[in-house]
Amino acid sequence: MLSRIVTLAAIALCAAPVGASPKVNMDCVEDIGAPGNCVPMVGCVGREGDYFTGRAIGWNKGTLDGQTRSGAMCSGGWEINEFTGQGHAAFECDNGTAGVATMTYQDMQTGTATGRGYTTDGDLLEIWSGHNIRRFLKDRDGSVEGNLTCGDVVVPVS
Repeated sequence: MLSRIVTLAAIALCAAPVGASPKVNMDCVEDIGAPGNCVPMVGCVGREGDYFTGRAIGWNKGTLDGQTRSGAMCSGGWEINEFTGQGHAAFECDNGTAGVATMTYQDMQTGTATGRGYTTDGDLLEIWSGHNIRRFLKDRDGSVEGNLTCGDVVVPVS
């Protein structure tokens, strides 16, 4: 799904202290084209304000790990076709939630991608990954480069 989305590859979601909401860590080290390439990742789960943050590791395919706002730890994998810019990501969380999303590159050079899909519970997933995430976030009024909101919750992007 994210073959070139190294940034989505191993979304080793940033761990947050218990009781604190995880925030997107934009300090992930980019190594374009390398299997160790790392990019930040964030996504909304459903419409009630739950979200996840983390990092994707890899290039064209890889792993992802992260944490939801409610504290569940999640992991999975992704793959993307570097020629078409289309791919998919799948994950499972320790609270039983699982999901799949279709991803599309927005900026292949930075591995920035966006995606949509569903959890096994039928909740909508919206995902952003890469070092250029902010450029593709949209505020409720449609302006770009805004803050990400999941439901009524503003996701902290560092």
